[in-house]
Amino acid sequence: MLAHFIIAGHLSTFSNLWAIFLSTPVEAPENQNPPLHFNGGLGMQPRDVGFAMSILGAIGVVLQMAIYPMFNDRFGTIKIWRGALYVFPLVYVLAPFLSLVASANYHGGKTALVWLAMSGVLFLFVVGRTGVTPATTLLINDCTPHPSVRGTIHTAGTVIGNLSRSVFPIVAFAIFGKGLEMGVVGLGFWCLACVAVLACAASQWVREGGNGNEIRLPGEEEEEEEQQEPSAAGRGGAATNGSAENRTV
Repeated sequence: MLAHFIIAGHLSTFSNLWAIFLSTPVEAPENQNPPLHFNGGLGMQPRDVGFAMSILGAIGVVLQMAIYPMFNDRFGTIKIWRGALYVFPLVYVLAPFLSLVASANYHGGKTALVWLAMSGVLFLFVVGRTGVTPATTLLINDCTPHPSVRGTIHTAGTVIGNLSRSVFPIVAFAIFGKGLEMGVVGLGFWCLACVAVLACAASQWVREGGNGNEIRLPGEEEEEEEQQEPSAAGRGGAATNGSAENRTV
C-alpha cells in the first residue's frame, strides 16, 4: 500500500504539472542558462494543450489493448510492474528540457521539433503508466488473504490512492511555482523524479500474494471435500457405464 500511495501520487501529479507546463509562456533564449537554470514552458494555447493531453490518452489505449497483455503473459505481473516504474524518473528528468526546445525557436513559433520532442516524452510516460496501472490493480487483488475481505482491500487501496492524488499535487504545484520564481522550471519535475525513485525502492519489498488462497476459514475445507465427492462419483459412474458398454459390444 505504501508503494501504491507513492505511485498514484506521482502519476496524477505529473499529469497536472504537464498541463500547466504546456501553457507556461516560452522564455527568451538569452535568459536560459542550462543545464539547471532555465525557465518557461511551451506557450501552448488551451486548444493545443487539450490536443497534447489527448495524445497521451490515445497512446495509452493502444498500448493497453495491444501490448500489455502479451508482455504480462510472457514476463508476469510483478516484473512488468517493477520494470515500468524505472521509466518515470527518466521522464520527469527530461520533461522540463522541452522548454529549451521551445526557446530555441522563440521568434518562429512552434515547430515540428517541439511536437516531436513532446510526443517522445509522452510516449515514455504512457509506456510506464501502461505497465504500472493494471499491474497495481492485479497486485492489490492478489494480496487479499481471503476472498471475503477483497472488497475491504480494494476500498483501502482506493482511499489511499485518492489521498495521495489530493496531497501530492498541492506540494508539487508549490514547488513548481517556486521554481518559476527562481528561474528553474524543472524544480517541480525533478523533485517528482526523486519521489519516483522512492517508488522504485519501495517496489522491491512488494511480493505477489495468493489471490485469496492464503488462509482457510473454518468449514471451507469440508465444503470443498463435499464438492469434490460428487464429481468423483460422477467420474466413477461414467467409467462403469463405459466398461459395461464395452462388454456388451
